[in-house]
Order: sequence, then structure tokens, then C-alpha cells
Amino acid sequence: VGRFIVPRSSSQFARCWARVVMMAFHGRSQLPRPPLTLTWVLCICMVLPGAAVSEPHYGDDLDLEARVREVRKALEVDPYDAVAKAELPRALANLHALPAFRGQGALTPPTHKYGSDSLVDDQESISMHQGGHVLQVGHVQVLDVPSMQLIVKARKQLGDRWAVYNPSVLPVEWLGRRVLLMTFRVSTWNLCTWDAKSSPLERLPTVDDRKTTTSKIAASIMSEDFNVQLPMHTVGGVGHKEHWCNHRGGMRRVGVDDARLFELRGQPWMIFAAVALQDQSHYCVHRLMLCPLELPASAGAAGDGSDDDSTPAKGSVRCTRKTLVNFRRADRITADAQKEGRHHDVHQKNWSPFVVDGQLYLVFTIEPFTVLRVDPDTGHCKQVSQVAAPVFSPMRSPVESAKSFSVFGVHGGSAYIPLPPPNDGELLGIGRTSRGSTRFTQFFHTIVPRGDGNGFAIARVSPLFCFASTSPAHAGMCETIQFSGGLVLRHDRLIVTYGANDCEAKVAFVPLRRLYELLLPAA
Repeated sequence: VGRFIVPRSSSQFARCWARVVMMAFHGRSQLPRPPLTLTWVLCICMVLPGAAVSEPHYGDDLDLEARVREVRKALEVDPYDAVAKAELPRALANLHALPAFRGQGALTPPTHKYGSDSLVDDQESISMHQGGHVLQVGHVQVLDVPSMQLIVKARKQLGDRWAVYNPSVLPVEWLGRRVLLMTFRVSTWNLCTWDAKSSPLERLPTVDDRKTTTSKIAASIMSEDFNVQLPMHTVGGVGHKEHWCNHRGGMRRVGVDDARLFELRGQPWMIFAAVALQDQSHYCVHRLMLCPLELPASAGAAGDGSDDDSTPAKGSVRCTRKTLVNFRRADRITADAQKEGRHHDVHQKNWSPFVVDGQLYLVFTIEPFTVLRVDPDTGHCKQVSQVAAPVFSPMRSPVESAKSFSVFGVHGGSAYIPLPPPNDGELLGIGRTSRGSTRFTQFFHTIVPRGDGNGFAIARVSPLFCFASTSPAHAGMCETIQFSGGLVLRHDRLIVTYGANDCEAKVAFVPLRRLYELLLPAA
């Protein structure tokens, strides 16, 4: 009986005793069913003045995740609930002690500690920073699911200035077996040890008398339980040094960012953003590139992780052809921004790919939901549909006319993947919102073909959320920068690869039942 007796509010206390009564009448507990008289005697004794209330004892038969959610829900109602605040660390400690939180295949929980508290935050603060721009419910939801550190070991170890983050993932066939192809952003721009007392630019290396940040794309192949099959190495054929620009912040940017993996024509592809085109180095405007990938013919040693990715090393994943993505409307927006001196405000990036019946599409904007049909051989894009979803109305800012509006920082994320039956008519993706350079939240959403056969529309959207850290230093808190670059369905779980604070590469394991609870109609 004591397992359910927890000192909380009167309503929660009543629910605890409701469980006791259910245990007596329905035999839910694994313990022998107590006599009804004994149950009522215990109930009466517990409500007498001065009665002692035991501390909670969590057993294997109690849903620890649901307990954490219950405490978080109490804090949503009353952020100053002292009892709930005191109980949350205990509930999280018991949850994180479960085997699923101690490891997943070859993966282990993260241990990193950030140098500034501004890079991690609790549910109340993250919700407050949204300023009312929320989805479905009034609070950002914290997902307390297993979150593991990805193995990013390179054959040639990276120096202290480099970090590996923003991973993408794609299941592929390689050497006769099913494996996970992964890509990463490898960059000298990172916030791993930033203390928020000075600009991160001051930590960058100086090249030719200018602070310079360099980013490139690396790849690795892992087994389905995340054991490394091909070590991390630079993707060949990308030529990241061909792309550089002078950033408005005073630094020089070199390279390419944030690949998203997808499958087209039975072959792995990636889409990534170059910081600028080769002839546009006087300012930074990201441009997207498409690239079919070729996997090595053997499991021998990969490239050494060197800085040269123009000539693919033997045993490496390589890009066989770079194709510039072209969408005239986006080019006009970019040109207008250039005329107005707003180069830093417009970038062609974060367009999310999906494939239906062998045809490649890109989501240009999530709100309004604008879909492009893409010719992967030429990169030419043609708009096929644009539909606004009512759920995103809190994100809109009215401007000159009722037909025109801007959207507060809604961005694309991962490539879309099909959901399993009975939801196999929907494609699942992740988007995110920004409230400043270090304030991001995410949301799941599904898309479906429109009823009239013209393009696609958003069907369901989750509340804004963040993945709770399982690092002992930040347990139950969320990194304020999270970027999800890949989704994989496996049995009854959704696997999400994501980057944290421009520093870490992580994997979250979301039960499908939890995903479906979060997804609500977009109308």
C-alpha cells in the first residue's frame, strides 16, 4: 500500500487512494489482495491528524515515465508547487535508473557539462521564452525519453577546437546487411565550453588575420545497435573549401552545414547547405546542394578524417555529383534582401526532403506549408502547393494585408519518413521554432496528400517540445539548442538523431505510443 502513498495535493492524494481501492477490488498489485476491511482501516488511519506519510517507493510495476509526466503537469499548473519541485529530481532519478536509460545497444548516456547555465533550461523558462507563440497547448513539453551519446570516433582524432553534432541517419543495405548510414556536421564553431561571458567568436582560430569558422560533413556507418562498422570520416567529393564568405559578425565562414539523408531511386542521397556559392564570397547566403552518395565497396579503413574532401579517400562515403537547388521564388526573396542590405536575414536552408512514388519533394516553408517538386538531376524546383494550417496562427504576424503575413522563426528539420499502419498514409517530420540564436524548440508533424490531389497539407501537429537531457549534470533539463536531423522507425519506437548546443550528437528513443499521444489535428 505504501508504494502509492505520496504527499501531494488533495486531488493527487485522492488518486493515490483510488489506486489502493482498485488494488483491493481488481487485484492490480502483484501482492496478495488485502482484505477489504484492512484496506478501509488503512485509509482511515492515513487521514487522521498527525498520521505519518511514507516517502514514495517506486516498483517495476509503476510507470515511472507517467509519474514524471504527472509531476511535470503539476508544475505546469503551478510552477511554484514546492512539493512537485522537490519530487521531480527523485522521480527523474528513478526513471534514469531503468535499463533503457543506462544504455541502448552500444550507446551510453551523455556526461558532458556545459560551461554556462544559459545553454540548459527548465520547462517553465523555455515556455516563458516562447512569449505566447506555442502550439496546441500553453507549455513546451519536455520529453523524458532515453537519450544517448552517439559514438563519433574518428580515425584521426579531431583537435580541441572541433566538435561533432547535428547528425542525420538513414537505414541502408551495405555489404549484404542492414546498417545505419550517418552524417554529422564537424565544425570549429561550437558551444561545448562556452561560458557566456564573451562572444563565441573569440574562441575561433585566426586564419589570415580573421577569425574563421570551418564546417564540413562527415559520415559513419553503424550497425542497427550502433556499433561502429565504418569509422567517422570526411565525406568525399563535397569540396567544402570551395565555399566561403565574410560574415556580418566579422568572421569568415568556410564550408558546408547540416546534411539531411534520404533515399531516392534505391540510393542514399543527402541535401546540405553551402555557406555561399563560389562567386558570392563577399557576403554569406546559404545555398542548398543535392548529392547522391556512394558507399565504399569494403569495410576496410576509411579516410583519415583530414581537411581535404575534394578528392575522396579509398574506403570513404563520397558525393558523386553536387547539384545546386534552384527555386525562382527563393532567388527573388534573396535578391530583394540583397537590395535592402539584409543579406544576413535570408538563407536558403532547412528545406526538408521527402519522396512519394519515386518523386523527390522539398518543403520550402512549414508555415504556410509550401511544397516543391524537384528534378534531382538539374536541381530545378516547381511549387506544387501552399496551404496554411490553423494550428500555426500563434506564429503569424499580420503585415500589410490579410493575404500577407510573416512567421516567427518556424524552420524545417529532418527528412520525412512514412508512418506504419494504421497511419501509413502519413509522413512524419520534425520542425523547430527559434526565439533568438540560443532558443529553439521542436515539434512533430505529419503530412498527407491533399484531397483534391494537388500537393500536400499538414494533418497533425504536436505541441512544442524538447528532449530532456540524461546527463547527470543537466538531468531533466533541456539544451536550449536542439536540431533533429534524422528519423528512423524501429518496432515500437521512433529513433531521433539530434544535435545539442552546437556541441553534441545524440539519439533519442521515443515510444510510438508517446508520439501518437502528442500528435493532434492541425485544424
